[in-house]
Amino acid sequence: MATSPCISQSVCRFVRIAQLIVVALATFALYNYPRAWWQELICDTALVWVPIFVVGACVQLRRLIRDTLSVFTLVLVILQALCVAKVVEMARPYVYAPSKTYPKLTYSSSTRFAFIDINALGERSSLKARALVEREDPDVVIFARFTEAPLADVLRARYPYVLASSVASDRTVEIVSKAPIRSAVRTEYGYGALPGVFGNFQTPDGVPFQLAAFDLIVSSTQDSFNKSRITSRRLASALKYSTEPRIVVGAFRAAVTSQLVDMYVDQLKLRSIFFNAGLSQLWRCLRGALALSRNLNVFTAQNIELESVREVHAESDGFAAILFTLRVPRVPG
Repeated sequence: MATSPCISQSVCRFVRIAQLIVVALATFALYNYPRAWWQELICDTALVWVPIFVVGACVQLRRLIRDTLSVFTLVLVILQALCVAKVVEMARPYVYAPSKTYPKLTYSSSTRFAFIDINALGERSSLKARALVEREDPDVVIFARFTEAPLADVLRARYPYVLASSVASDRTVEIVSKAPIRSAVRTEYGYGALPGVFGNFQTPDGVPFQLAAFDLIVSSTQDSFNKSRITSRRLASALKYSTEPRIVVGAFRAAVTSQLVDMYVDQLKLRSIFFNAGLSQLWRCLRGALALSRNLNVFTAQNIELESVREVHAESDGFAAILFTLRVPRVPG
């Protein structure tokens, strides 16, 4: 039986209205700081769905050129183009972002860092992570881990200086250092926040810098999103007017297109250590949009000189790690 022209037109109208609503919601989420977990989910998965918007905008633009002008279609094209532009803006530095040079600055000696996220319960994971630390022998180690796996105490002989989060949680953040810690600025971020620390540190040759670290959770519910947003924003606010070289280490559990992550680039003008990694980094970013719980990132002040970065994916051993080496400017500039 043939479909009635009226029914066909109604279905087409419904599809077009639904398409406009979806595109408008995506645009709102990307351009307005998310206040709901579903908005954050849209941002997190932007690299997955934005190719659909690229194709849709091209098809609708072709229709505009060939057929009569439609305000409805024009609005769709504009909104989709805005979404694509925003996602490209956030993801582009990971592919191409030439480093800045500061020829008048003098730098500290090379300082080695290890950021280790222990994401499995049990003693085996902590033993494997400890073996990595002993093998690589970094100057500073940042742990995001379950509280049941003691690490700072067993590493005390090598890393006598410890800064640990104080918020009551099944997770904890610890920073252990060979060089003395100048002062602990914060070991918790207030009511509703997740574990995090922020302190004044120094390189082995005595050059000061600020180091912050936190352990967020995947924004799969409104409560989890609120906790991650509060923690990330409070830390960003604490660092905003700092004049010392800054380093932010985070188990973000969010993609690079999330504004929980991008705020450190957009508002604090920091650089990810994964910037300017070429097209291969685009695949890493895409994988991050599909595996949110594994997303780790490190941001530094632009005048900090990055020397090397290496990732260790040891999911079978229950942890993941980022090993990086950098030099801190002796006089901030």
